[in-house]
Formats: sequence, structure tokens, C-alpha cells
Amino acid sequence: ACECVAVAANAPIPAANDPRWTATTTHPVSIQGLTQATPYDFYVRAICTPGTDISLISGPVRGSTTICDASTQCNYTFTVSDSFSDGWNNALMQVRQNGIVIETLTLPTGQGPVVFTVPVCSGVPVDLFWITAGSFPGEVRVSVQNSFNQTVFAITNPSGNLAGTVLWSSVAPSCTVPECQTPTT
Repeated sequence: ACECVAVAANAPIPAANDPRWTATTTHPVSIQGLTQATPYDFYVRAICTPGTDISLISGPVRGSTTICDASTQCNYTFTVSDSFSDGWNNALMQVRQNGIVIETLTLPTGQGPVVFTVPVCSGVPVDLFWITAGSFPGEVRVSVQNSFNQTVFAITNPSGNLAGTVLWSSVAPSCTVPECQTPTT
């Protein structure tokens, strides 16, 4: 048998007598009452003899609850390439929804393009964060298309100075209504 507990991400380790510890003999464990689209730290301890023989607390293991049901998702396309044809040289970008990383983008070798199809939850904030610049960030290229094949963001010129920033965001991406874009002449 064991006891499990979930606490808000980065919260203190729960005390041994914390009432949130939940006893179980089944695996996997389902913890009730968690908030959707939220990161948690999970802890577990073995119960060999209830009340007298309890292991040390193990954890944390970071995890997140689901952001939305698959029925409310649509696919966004993230296309990555490199202007010098040698990959992103360890550059990394994160696609995040509600602060939860749902995909990590990189280009290990070559020019690309490499296409990442990412299911995005309608109505939940989404962004593209350039987390690691890599050795030659000026060579990094990326474009984002929504589920209507509209380009909503693109880096097409040297933009290494943007590393460490949110490149693109949408407060409420829609899977049912195309984006109203400015006409081009």
C-alpha cells in the first residue's frame, strides 16, 4: 500500500500528518479534486504497516492536469528551419498553453523545414517561448499556422535578439473562427 499527495507546483513538501495524503492499494492512482490545466508536484510514500512502518517521502515528480478535452482541440503547425543549413545548434522553443509546455521545438541538423503539428486547446492562452538561444540564434527560423492555415507568426530574418522572450501569443485561440487578419496589398 502507499499514500499519495498532489500539491501546487513549487509548494513545500507536505508534512507526514498532512490530511491530503490519500491511501491506495491500486496502481495507477487517480487523485481527485485537481484543477484543470494546472502544474502539480506529486509525492508518494510506502505504507508497510499502517501507523508504524511508513517510508520516507519520495518526490516531487512534476506533472500537469489535462488542459482540455481532445474534442476541443485543433492542430496548429509550427514549421522550423535554419538559414545556414546546420540545424538550430541547441536552440529550443516551447509551445505553452496556460503556462504548461505542450511541445518543445528544435532542429537537430540540416536546413529543414521540419513541421511540428501541435494540438491546441480552443480558448486557452497559448504562446511560443524561445527558451534557449543556441550557438547561432540569428539562423533560427520559425512560422506558426493556425488550424485555418493562416500564418499567425513568422521569423524570416535574423532575430537572435529575441531569444529568451515570448515570440507569439494568443489569449484565446479559436478552433472554430478564423483569425481576422490585416489585408495585404
